[in-house]
Order: sequence, then structure tokens, then C-alpha cells
Amino acid sequence: TMTLENGSSPIRPAAAGSDSARAPVTDGVPKPRVTAAGKYFRLGTEKFYMKGFSYGPFAPNSAEEPLPEREQLRRDFSHIREMGANTIRVYFPPPLWLLDEAREHGLFVFIDIPWEKHRCFFEDWEAMERARERVRTTARELGNHPAVLAISVVNEFPVDIVRFQGRRRVERFVEELLATAKEEAPDCLVTFVNFPTTEFLEVEGCDFTCFNVYVHDEVKFGDYLDRLQHIAGNKPLVLGEYGIDSERESEAEQAAILTRHLQRVFRHGLAGSIVFAYTDDWFTGGHQVTDWFFGVTRMDRKEKAAARALQLFWSKIPDAVHRGNDLPKVSVVVCSYNGAKTIEDCLESLMKLAYP
Repeated sequence: TMTLENGSSPIRPAAAGSDSARAPVTDGVPKPRVTAAGKYFRLGTEKFYMKGFSYGPFAPNSAEEPLPEREQLRRDFSHIREMGANTIRVYFPPPLWLLDEAREHGLFVFIDIPWEKHRCFFEDWEAMERARERVRTTARELGNHPAVLAISVVNEFPVDIVRFQGRRRVERFVEELLATAKEEAPDCLVTFVNFPTTEFLEVEGCDFTCFNVYVHDEVKFGDYLDRLQHIAGNKPLVLGEYGIDSERESEAEQAAILTRHLQRVFRHGLAGSIVFAYTDDWFTGGHQVTDWFFGVTRMDRKEKAAARALQLFWSKIPDAVHRGNDLPKVSVVVCSYNGAKTIEDCLESLMKLAYP
């Protein structure tokens, strides 16, 4: 049995062929999936802004899952939706009942797949095989669920591991994992989550670019988002994780910084962001974390000021991107050479723009 990086045992998805592991169809009606469309996401015909929280891991529940009991999870999901979020990010393959609950509450799930990327895995053939199998199994048995927004095959390579093992080798292995996930769940978005110290990695096969970034200074934060847009190119850019410790910064300052960061996220053209975290209730490495307070709610789920601040801001997305009458006039120029195969789709896409 492989042990997760947080010290807990992995959750085993449903066996292939079981009713709960089949294609995303409920009551005979296929459910729409979030898709990448240019620099943004789309859900059906509507633009989809990812507005989310990281969720867990938690101390094991009565079923030995790193999650709260179901009744508490239902209350959490209702509260998360009340605050205006539409996505949760979990750092392990969740059980199918969590995905069902997420769908019932109108939430999408962004799944990280943990494996032994924190050590020199190229020197251990079995570790590489475990990574391949874990990605394959998760994508096959969870990736086709209608509540799954995306699967990340890696969350943050340690920079010394990348440099020691070689950038190109690491890139090729990540590309292999991405291809494996896409083969098993072709309608599910796939990515790997990077962070600043390994921004030099150039990986093909991601449906969107995702970075974890913790920068308090608002101007530097905005400048770095612009840099990440250059790295993302024509793909959507998502901030996979950022947050503020309310103990060290105060709850009022946490709310203010998170609001300013969200304003930057959407004004700099990102497709969404994940706030770390929903709650101070956080369990990792076999221990309850008691000296970090990144949640917008306390361990008992009582709200901090940041919870209301996020609800207020998220309720105005996308209107909050440009307030009042400061919407700039825009001309669209389509340059095409031998573009007969794509020009029709291009023009039809332009006809769907809702810009005033």
C-alpha cells in the first residue's frame, strides 16, 4: 500500500466497471464538463470562472478517510456555495461519495494525485510505476465523474530534485503522466501544478497552466501574474493556491489582502483561483496543524472577516473585473493566412462574445 505525502493511506476509487465509475450521465442526461476555451474556461455556452477553496486533508473520519464525517462535509459544501465558490481542490483522490455530494451542491472538484515526487524517483523503478498506476487508476475511475473539473498529476516538484535529476527527464515523465490521464478520461481537464522556483519547466499536454503563488506585495504579485501569462501562452492561467495566515497578519488584514489579490487575479486575465484554505481544520503528516491559520473559517467553521469579503467579491465576478464605466472600447482583428479550416469556428466564437 502506498502512503500519501501527508502520512495517510490512499483512498481507493471504485473498481472499474462498477456503476459509480461509469461515464458522467445522470438520469439519462449527460452532464456538461468544464472545457478550456482560449484563455478561459467554458461550461456549456457560458464562461466559467474558477472560484475555489482548498479542502483538507483532515484527520481520518470513521471510515479512515482524510475527510470530515459526511454530515459535516455536507454543511461545509453548503457554506462554500453560500460564499460564492464553485470549486474545491483536494490533495488526494477522493471517494466517489464526495464527488456525488459535490455535484449535489453544485461544486466541481480539482483533484491532486500524490506520489513520491519529493525524492529521486528516477532511481526507483517501482516508485515510477506506482506514480503511473496511481494516475491511471484515478483518471479511469474518477476522471469521468461529472463533478470532476480537472486532475493534476503533480503538485510542486522540489527544485533540488528537478535540477539533480535533470529538467528534460522530469518534463518527459510529467508529459507521460498527463497523456495517461487523458487517455483514461479524455473529457477531463489535466494539468500539473507548478510554483515559482521551478517555473523553468516546459511541459506539453496541459489543458491549462496552474501555479501556486504566495506573494503579499500587491504590485509584485501583479507583476508576477503578468509573467505567468507569458509562460501560459494561449492557455488559461489559474492560481492553484494562495492564502494569508490570519494569526500573523490579523483577520482584518487577511480579508483585505485576499480581496486585493482576487482583484489582481481577475484584472490580470486569469481564469480563476483557489484560496488556501476553507478552514483552519487541517491535518497533515499524522498531526493536526495548530500553528497555521490560513482558513477563512476557524476549526469550528465560524467565519472570519475574509469569508464575507470573498462572498462579496465573488458575487460580482465577472462584473468586478471592470467597475463602473471604465470598460475600454475594443476592436477585434482576425489575421488569417490559409485559414479556411478554422476561420468559421473563429468567427462563430467571436459572435458569442458578450462584451458590451
